[in-house]
Amino acid sequence: MPIVNSILPDFSPQVAIALWRIEESEEQLLALCREANIPTLSLLSGLSHSKRRIECMAEHLLIHSLIGADYRLLHNDNGMPLLDGPNLCISISHTKHYVVVALSKHTIGIDIEMCQPKILRVRSRFLSEAEQSAISPDSLPLNTAAWTAKEALYKAIGVSGIDFANDVTIDAPQLVASPEGYTCRFANRHFLLHTIYEAEFAFTLAVENKE
Repeated sequence: MPIVNSILPDFSPQVAIALWRIEESEEQLLALCREANIPTLSLLSGLSHSKRRIECMAEHLLIHSLIGADYRLLHNDNGMPLLDGPNLCISISHTKHYVVVALSKHTIGIDIEMCQPKILRVRSRFLSEAEQSAISPDSLPLNTAAWTAKEALYKAIGVSGIDFANDVTIDAPQLVASPEGYTCRFANRHFLLHTIYEAEFAFTLAVENKE
């Protein structure tokens, strides 16, 4: 069922966040979409895998829970989601059992990942040497959190071909010390990041600060 702004109540008053832990079957989600007048026939056309259909319906149910039915979800050339209707930026992320949606008038990026040991084996691919020094190689939650921070920043930046280890840098000591809020830069752009890491998953929201 959808959980709206409950795991991140103080992240940002300028961002609406909805998280869904998916426990429903595809048939149950279809019924919920019909109740909300979400056009499942057009949404699910071309989606052959049940997992992707379930994620798609959860996405739209979350968007509907935040802004109602007057919208169209599109994607740009880089595959990033866009809203046709309300003048809002949208970011979407999936991981096992979870879908999360964020909406804001600011440029945003969001990412959620399950904590899985394989992230420890590939940390050098997405962390700079300085970041690797600041984050324990044995901490599964922190390394997963760092990955979500990079992904959220990448989505907010909106530029393809970025080297996660060297082009997108995070304030790793601040992620460890103050995950509820730390700043990062890309070129001349400034972002505020908020991270939650738990035993099961890690989650980061990146919001561009243009002030």
